[in-house]
Amino acid sequence: MEPNPANLHIKLLIIGRTGAGKSTFINSLIQHFHGLKYEDVRKIAITQNFELLNLETRTTKKFQLKCNIEEFREKQSDCDKGQQCSQTERCNIYTLKRAGLTLSLIDTPGLGDTRGMDQDKKNVAYIVDGVQQLGDFNSICLVHKSSDIRTDVILKYLIEELKGMLTKECKNNFIVCFTGVVSKNKIDAFSALETMLIPLVNITYFENDCLIPPQQIDNFDEEYGDSAKVYWKNNRRNFDKLIDIASKMIPQNAKKIKELHCNKSILNQLVMKETDKILEQKQKQDSITITKNQVNVYINEISNNSNHTDIQSTKKFKKVQKSRVIYESIKPKKATQCCTCEKLCHYPCDLDDVYGKGDINLKGCYCMSGDNCNACSHNYSSHTHTQEIKKTIYFDDDEDDGFNYTSIVNAAKKQNYDNATQQKQFLESRIATLNQEVARLKDGIDSSFKKINFLYFQIQNQSMSPINQYFLELIDYKIDEAKKNTKLTLDEQDSQIESFKKAREQYLLMQERFSLAQKSSVCLLNENEMNELEIQKKELMSKEAELLNLHAKR
Repeated sequence: MEPNPANLHIKLLIIGRTGAGKSTFINSLIQHFHGLKYEDVRKIAITQNFELLNLETRTTKKFQLKCNIEEFREKQSDCDKGQQCSQTERCNIYTLKRAGLTLSLIDTPGLGDTRGMDQDKKNVAYIVDGVQQLGDFNSICLVHKSSDIRTDVILKYLIEELKGMLTKECKNNFIVCFTGVVSKNKIDAFSALETMLIPLVNITYFENDCLIPPQQIDNFDEEYGDSAKVYWKNNRRNFDKLIDIASKMIPQNAKKIKELHCNKSILNQLVMKETDKILEQKQKQDSITITKNQVNVYINEISNNSNHTDIQSTKKFKKVQKSRVIYESIKPKKATQCCTCEKLCHYPCDLDDVYGKGDINLKGCYCMSGDNCNACSHNYSSHTHTQEIKKTIYFDDDEDDGFNYTSIVNAAKKQNYDNATQQKQFLESRIATLNQEVARLKDGIDSSFKKINFLYFQIQNQSMSPINQYFLELIDYKIDEAKKNTKLTLDEQDSQIESFKKAREQYLLMQERFSLAQKSSVCLLNENEMNELEIQKKELMSKEAELLNLHAKR
């Protein structure tokens, strides 16, 4: 895609660390776009505050260069912030036109915002949105102070974060713009950026202080003026060089960057959700282990108290009516008795003597009527006299009726046994529920893992830096900072440290998942899973659009 020199539209994405001087850099570019001289009245797109020290009076002069370009007045942010804070709250696009050239400068929030990592994430969303508004861009201009030789964890993290939001094709669209350069042979930051693998093929350098109008400088002298004019001319040459380099670069489609941003954001969301699920799964598995140990305790308790009942036996008797025969003497009396049926037919008998069986005199007994007895009908010959009467005596007696068996319960042991049985049943039910929940979580983790693999391979193919390798160093740095921050209460310190620790867990999980993804061939999604990802993308874009619109209304 060759640029059209007759109607050239150059789009520059201005990116840099908070405090790198992006706003001053943009204002400087505007002077040279319009061909202004050092002595001319400045055209200011971004209102800026300055402080100058008067060495003679030892006083500090504060002044402001206000925006004086009408179409840019509504783009002004809060200008009362210090250099340590990002003075650009969201992306602003400054479009300049002259014969044959249109120049669009995308001013982005500074990465490394002191408000924290969440603000950096928002700033990345603003940058992506700004690029998308233009549709494409020619170059990424990394603005960096020439004296900033720090390769601290913040800078390393920010550079990786910058590379992470850009597609691989963008590596040929880098222009490093050093600021604060008084001599092109004295750019100390060069080696620092080189060690962080920033493309340094295309370099420009600027001295931003000469933007300050001479009218604002107390005791302005010719020597300073001569130096400032030299810097101004150097800036002009580097501006022309910047436009020339950018015009020869192949414009990069913003849609690819937006897609990469969406993929990374969804990937982060999936990893965060998966982290929560894995932590929840681990907690439930730990609960299962603990509960099983408790069940074993109750099983032992049940075993130890299972003999809570003793059986005692006692001899059992029943009352039975019994009888026995006795012979009672009736002497001197006598009785007539039948020897056949043993019945006492007449008592007492009044016959004079005692007669033996069958004696004929027995016919004279009162009970006889002829030869037969009126009482028993037997013949007199069957009868006799007796002086002993046979009697049957009836009485109640105890008879053996086996054994009675009685249960003797140990109340304390019985209570322990019942409690242990109840608790065991409850805990076994709890284990069954936990196992179901673990299985459900595992299914969800397996599903999100497939999506993570899919997104990772896409990001790996798209991004200059799929994962920020300096994240853990930054987390440790942030935790250390929070511990040292005396302005925070103990609760605020604990809250910040906990959030950083959770971020570390999520990052480690992401690393683990990426490592597994590289070894896994399972990265194809079915139709439902693809649809779920598309829905997530739409929701993400909708939320970001809402956030950006909200910010724009403020």
